[in-house]
Amino acid sequence: MEGHEYGLIPDGCTCVYNSELKCAVVRISGCTEASCVSLLVAAQAVGISRIWGVRKCEEVLDVIGVLDALGVRVTHERGCYAVEGVGIGGLAEPRHEVSVGRSPLVACVTIGMLAVHPFSAFLFNGGGRHAACNAAEHESDYINTVMDMLAPMGARFARNGAALPALVVGTDECVPAFPGEVISSNSVKSAMLLSCVGVSGRSGIRAASTLSGYTELLLGQLGARISVERTSCNADTIVIDGQQELTAREICVPAPASGALCAVAAAVMVRGLPVLVPGILVDDTVRGVLNVFVRMGAYIALIPNRGLCDAKVRVGVLHGIKIECAELRVISRELPTICAVCACAVGLTTITGLSALEDNARDRLDMAATELAKCGIELNAGCDYIAICGCGDEIAAGCENNDTTISGIAARIAAAVGEHTGHGLVKFVEMLSNFREENQSRDAFVWDASDEKSS
Repeated sequence: MEGHEYGLIPDGCTCVYNSELKCAVVRISGCTEASCVSLLVAAQAVGISRIWGVRKCEEVLDVIGVLDALGVRVTHERGCYAVEGVGIGGLAEPRHEVSVGRSPLVACVTIGMLAVHPFSAFLFNGGGRHAACNAAEHESDYINTVMDMLAPMGARFARNGAALPALVVGTDECVPAFPGEVISSNSVKSAMLLSCVGVSGRSGIRAASTLSGYTELLLGQLGARISVERTSCNADTIVIDGQQELTAREICVPAPASGALCAVAAAVMVRGLPVLVPGILVDDTVRGVLNVFVRMGAYIALIPNRGLCDAKVRVGVLHGIKIECAELRVISRELPTICAVCACAVGLTTITGLSALEDNARDRLDMAATELAKCGIELNAGCDYIAICGCGDEIAAGCENNDTTISGIAARIAAAVGEHTGHGLVKFVEMLSNFREENQSRDAFVWDASDEKSS
């Protein structure tokens, strides 16, 4: 299957002027995992679901190939995907081996879905049926974890050492899942939920509260009986009643959380330019980061839109704040982006409680801080804190109306932390700066904040 047959959204983003909204609209292609999960959940609903915002990537094409092998028709029409769902337990036994491509994500969710169907399927990765999965070791561990969690439910697996290739021997007599361990991977969580939805009875899984909540949100929107309860400061318990009929509907795929937050951060840093970032799934991480920006002086309104939210952003002058240890649990992954915004503020921002961060989050923060110092930002760091003296005074001291200066400072800071934000922040700062320069003649940058609420 060729990508152009499906009219996939490009792997990137666009920025256009909306004359009705009188602002820049930054559109980001959908999250890879959410795109894949949307297709798979829609396949198990009754009726035709139409899915908007699917990302252009190999994983999506691999999922479409998997569904084709299992008897599910997927077509592209008028800018969206139409998935003709076959209902819970309605997948057809494949006539040949099934390729899951090279992504552990696709392998995990496919295994979870097949485990509760009464047939066998041989899965291999895109490198060939006899090739081992070429993922990183920890990613292959995700596949092994899924198999280990499904085995007590009744599914069986045959493999020769490596995660893939593997024979999945499914059954429609699987028992509900109640694993004790806390799931720390989005791929594993989605795989388990896709299996539990096909099991008779009530299942419960525990997952890290910082993981995306899209799969359970989508299942609930299509009719599954599912609930999420915070059982500890770091974990959620997700309870789902299986074999409840899912009903087809229109589905909007959210933007990747980090990408959406980088777009909002860029709008905050460039300043004065009204920006709309549509299609955001507001989970604990997104809400926590947006609250930090609001406390610093940004105006951010979250407007509900078809199960997701559109973020409207307008900024005046940013001010330094104190970020306490209690906030770090949900925002730790986005600290480099937050530090970039702090570097554009007026005054001192202090972040405390850093000793509680996981090693990888602390390493990313330390490296971002080092790069900020190299580009002239004044920092003071200790084992449990970091203090960032923003350069907002450079703007406030007479350059507040100089768009070139504002954009230049934002670009310099974004470039410093870019490697630690997936380079998304650099891209969005450059995009909005160019947009601002090209549209200076417009008298339309007027913000109507009526009937809106800040995040």
